[in-house]
Amino acid sequence: MAKVKIQGHASGSGVITIQAPNTSTDRTITLPDTTGTLLDTTSGLDATKLSGNLPAINGASLTNIAGKITAYGTDTIHGGGFNSASYTATGCSVTLNRTAGTKVLIWFSGGTMYNTVEVYTTIKRGSVDLGRTASSAGGSGSGSGLQRFAQNYTSHAISTIDPDTSISGSTVYEVYAKNTSSGTWEMVHNNWSGEATLIVMEIN
Repeated sequence: MAKVKIQGHASGSGVITIQAPNTSTDRTITLPDTTGTLLDTTSGLDATKLSGNLPAINGASLTNIAGKITAYGTDTIHGGGFNSASYTATGCSVTLNRTAGTKVLIWFSGGTMYNTVEVYTTIKRGSVDLGRTASSAGGSGSGSGLQRFAQNYTSHAISTIDPDTSISGSTVYEVYAKNTSSGTWEMVHNNWSGEATLIVMEIN
């Protein structure tokens, strides 16, 4: 039969008390068959010692993690019938409740159709212009198949960052666009039939 021995420390002078819990149920505590130190609430545990099924991690509870997404939003648009020589709001926007000390990553993917004009797109935070696409001239609309697709469609894509880390509270990011010659156009997805998409993420 194995035995349990409690051995004092030669240099210590304190008294260690093992106290039973307030329970009316019999319990059995099985000691590990190994040499080591038992953990308590003040102990640390090296990551290499973790094994088995770990609990799911809630990202909102993580701290000191570079690049953590703290807020995000998306919006889409299809159509619109735009015709403006100056930058005008398209209605495709995302509002974030920002936290000071963070940056914001922005992606916009879409295009314009029936564009016999040159069209520019950009992302604005209020009056601040955060990134523009180069314009691309539309065709006359003649032809068919791939030729027609190329002449009637201009792709627009923006990936940019809002570097202002001092902002906090409700903040609106919106797609703006303009054309440089007279003509009506619509905002669509890169394949004509779908919706242009704006994605905004706050990164801590």
